Amino acid sequence: MYYQIHSSKPEMALTVTPCESTIAWKLSYLPQKGPKNKERKPRLRRRYKRRHNKFMAKNVLNNAKPSLLTNYTGNGRHTYADVSTAPGLYILDFNSMGRDVSLKIYVSEHYPYPLLPNSADIHVDSIGAHSVTISWPASPSETIAPVDYCVAISTDRKFADNCLMDSYLKDAEESYELDLLPSDASTSFTYWWGRTVKNMLRQSRLKSMADHKVRVECVAKNRTHLIHGLDNRRNTQYFVDVFARNTATNSTSMYRTVNVTLINTEPLDVVDSLPLAVHLNQSNNFTQRLNYKVLTDGWTAPAKLWLFLQTCSGVGTVRMTASAVTLPDPNTTLPVHTSRGQHLNQTLFTRSIFSLKTMEITFNDRNVYQNQSFISFELSSSLGTDRSAVFMISNRHNRFPFPLLPEDTRLKVMHTLTDCHSVTLAWNASPDDKVQYCVYVRPAHTQHSAGSIAPMDNVCADHRLTETDGSAENDIDVEGTGSLRKVLCKRYHKSSKRRFNNKIIQSVKRLSSGQTYVFQVLVTKYKGQTLAYEQVWASTKPKYQCH
Repeated sequence: MYYQIHSSKPEMALTVTPCESTIAWKLSYLPQKGPKNKERKPRLRRRYKRRHNKFMAKNVLNNAKPSLLTNYTGNGRHTYADVSTAPGLYILDFNSMGRDVSLKIYVSEHYPYPLLPNSADIHVDSIGAHSVTISWPASPSETIAPVDYCVAISTDRKFADNCLMDSYLKDAEESYELDLLPSDASTSFTYWWGRTVKNMLRQSRLKSMADHKVRVECVAKNRTHLIHGLDNRRNTQYFVDVFARNTATNSTSMYRTVNVTLINTEPLDVVDSLPLAVHLNQSNNFTQRLNYKVLTDGWTAPAKLWLFLQTCSGVGTVRMTASAVTLPDPNTTLPVHTSRGQHLNQTLFTRSIFSLKTMEITFNDRNVYQNQSFISFELSSSLGTDRSAVFMISNRHNRFPFPLLPEDTRLKVMHTLTDCHSVTLAWNASPDDKVQYCVYVRPAHTQHSAGSIAPMDNVCADHRLTETDGSAENDIDVEGTGSLRKVLCKRYHKSSKRRFNNKIIQSVKRLSSGQTYVFQVLVTKYKGQTLAYEQVWASTKPKYQCH
């Protein structure tokens, strides 16, 4: 296509805006070399103009070599401007890369689109389960032109482009592309079918907007907007665009697109005796609720529940709050100030867990409501960072695969009983008597990992939740495994000589004097899995202190 300028003008700006797709275009210039216009009468000037247009078109058909002014390839809006615009023929060549595309062209002495600030970013102020609050900086064109703003939100990124607002705001009979050319510019797209095709394209885009639920809300001159009524059950990720609109020319400029992920407040249902991977991230505001329905055996509810939680990735603690939620029986007399259908909540416990926790929950009040009750566990990241964990609960001890660990899982070194060739360790016994303890030792190295020195079960690895650098809490430290030694494996029943008030004392012998060792105790449930106590470093006495 081309446009022609008959006389010298000040700076003229050409702006090309592709819609949806990438295009390649270039602008070339062919100087004016037609007959001089010496006619003064309007009728003769019009005749000269027709002859001149025919002359310029003939030059193009005769393969005259125009000079290249600019070229561009991309899907963004691009403007070419020159200080002085010489008369002549300006030729535009477009390449759509083999796709059907539409575009907008604007030639004017003034830039018609609202200017964007240097940082044209959309700021997300808050995110909820069904709403998003955004804000954005003002357009510099507000001081020189009437500018308002419109917000578009969709689930499909490809429907957010520079032509979206024009398709939405223009009337059906208006053409939104080449009608913006100045009156003294001529173009090859002036045939009757040009307007028809453009209207068909516009109607198609409006239908696509409706099919893909693109919402457009104009907010006047406000620069803060609350988008509500979003459905996080069907779509959790949305793309938000802000358009600055010049109401005088009805032209728009688009800020940088921002994508938001709604907070998922839907609880996860926990299946009895089945491990569940839990992710705490921005999509759920770093908090996840788990609902466990209390299974009944006939008319009785379980008296105990066994719980397991292991953190896998991330830093900080995971806060776990358990609440018993009861749905009242409509045939039962309700307490005062309690309405029908209202949940009766009772907080059971709150724990902050760094790496691993096993618990036994005992129900002291087994009333008739428990036939319809469930327990709600709320897991949250204390530092507001991404975390992952594995959760499991069971109402039968024989189906719970993990041994119960005490509240304090530290290994302690009894220094008064340490000599040149032995170290005495002490640790709290497991609440479960039917477990086996294994003591491991290996020489300490200058460089060592924080992982386990002994082979043990890794639930995080089973669910592919371990960190890529291998620094998960219960990964096995394979360094120096050749010097790893299993000291013993045995059960310490309540009447054992090495058990005193639920504390186990065990001496590790055959050590070298003046050496530092790493000790670890693993506890294994019969026909179950293995968990670890914390590691401890201890040194034997040097030779000069040996007798």
